[in-house]
Amino acid sequence: NGIEHGSLTGAATAKYMETVTITATPDFGYRLSRLVVKDAENNNVATTGNTFLMPKGNVTVSAVFEQGTHGTTEFEWGYFGSSGFVTEASIYDGVTTVELQQWQSYQILKYDEDSYREFLLDNNTYRATIPYSGGTGTFPRFESTKFYYSGESGFYDITMTDVGNGKWSVSILKTVGVIDNIPDQTYTGSEITPEPLVLAGSLSLTKGTDYEYSYTNNINIGTAKVTVTFKGDYASLGSVEKEFNITQTNSSAPTFSGHGLLLTGQIGVEFLITLPEGIDAQDTYMTFAGNHMDSNYQATAQATGDGRYQYIVFIPAYQMADQITPTLHYMDGSEEKTVVGEAYSAEEYITWGLADNHLTGDALNVVRALADYGYYSQFYLSRVNGWTRGTDYAAMTTKYSEEFDYDTTYSALASYDVSSDIAGLSYRLNFGSTTRLDIRFTTVEGQTVKLDSATVTPTVSDGYSTVSISGIQASQLTTGHQLQVGDKTVTISPMSYARTLLGREGEADDLKKLLCAFYNYGNACAEYGSNQ
Repeated sequence: NGIEHGSLTGAATAKYMETVTITATPDFGYRLSRLVVKDAENNNVATTGNTFLMPKGNVTVSAVFEQGTHGTTEFEWGYFGSSGFVTEASIYDGVTTVELQQWQSYQILKYDEDSYREFLLDNNTYRATIPYSGGTGTFPRFESTKFYYSGESGFYDITMTDVGNGKWSVSILKTVGVIDNIPDQTYTGSEITPEPLVLAGSLSLTKGTDYEYSYTNNINIGTAKVTVTFKGDYASLGSVEKEFNITQTNSSAPTFSGHGLLLTGQIGVEFLITLPEGIDAQDTYMTFAGNHMDSNYQATAQATGDGRYQYIVFIPAYQMADQITPTLHYMDGSEEKTVVGEAYSAEEYITWGLADNHLTGDALNVVRALADYGYYSQFYLSRVNGWTRGTDYAAMTTKYSEEFDYDTTYSALASYDVSSDIAGLSYRLNFGSTTRLDIRFTTVEGQTVKLDSATVTPTVSDGYSTVSISGIQASQLTTGHQLQVGDKTVTISPMSYARTLLGREGEADDLKKLLCAFYNYGNACAEYGSNQ
């Protein structure tokens, strides 16, 4: 009744003269100061610790909870040396944190009336070992308990509790950091970084100096984690973790709930959506705004298996730093509505994937190679197309490799050499909007042309025939394609283009870096794809 900063539980009924035990649970950062028990006439009922004897008639039980870990009843904590008692710390009722020294024997003293009295555990227990808990005792005049500590120097919490009739309970346990509970956080599309209250016994802690926060899985809807790592004078306390929930907004509208990057196929930026009940995924589509984005392109929903849906927009490597703003279109009954998400780029995913071991193994190798492929493609394509980085498209700043060994990469590409007597044969790789391999040759009238065993009709210009393989998937950049012209055949891979140009004298350095990055990207994707 009238309780703040804590709660009480106990029996709802009791018989006359029955001992009633109340369990007091303080809020985080508070402690129980005292129970307040009133009888039917509003008279005080005597309490002993957290118990009282049931009087005749009804009672009302309340409590006073105070902020902090201890009260004001003072004791001395220390040891007897050659010149008398040496006080190492003043301790109080409640919890007081002290730093213990190895191989020391400690005692507790309390000033009573005109002199100090020493604490003695019940049953005349003169020796106890730290860590210790569960014992009660009193403060006689000439006898005491010595608490021996043999561990490494460190922080311990001494808890003194008045249990009534002149008795005190004592526990001496290692200090452990604790974090306050974190209420559910609402998804925003950005990192969620709550800073809950941190306690470690009665220590006075300062963020930044004594501890720091770090976070895991703190962007998307689901279970996130905050870790508090102690530092400086309190580094020995280690770290402590607390989970919290990131939830969708309380709305009937769809919500954006994550981003990603497609690591197979073409380079695809993924936007994840959580749909509320009543909205059919088949009645939704997503459009995208950004530099050189096709405003007419519509991505449809694909179920992810975790209750969400993904919408993917494909981009060329040189546009991975461009911000893409998604708009979800959906039907609310008979009315079409939209919700706009936060802008995102492929480079943001790459930066995240390269940091703090977010990705490992084959996936990490793909992201490393993709960072180089996007970064170095910008320099080559800027030169040959007359583009300006940072103006015609956002300049990519993330890369994994500073330099490449051209000779080593050229040798590694030996299996992609092309040798053929098909007349006028040449080939070129397009690094533009999609990865496209163009194969050029000459034919005579009536010759059949086949590509990968299928008869094709080449385009003819200036006396040359051309067949193209468009939209080559990332995991197939190392795949060879068989061209047959009449009775002559040749196998050409996208990697054949890299092999040919790396072996040619006089090619520009920006192209060679791009070809090495392209080779690493193709190999990483092939390895990643084969293990999925």
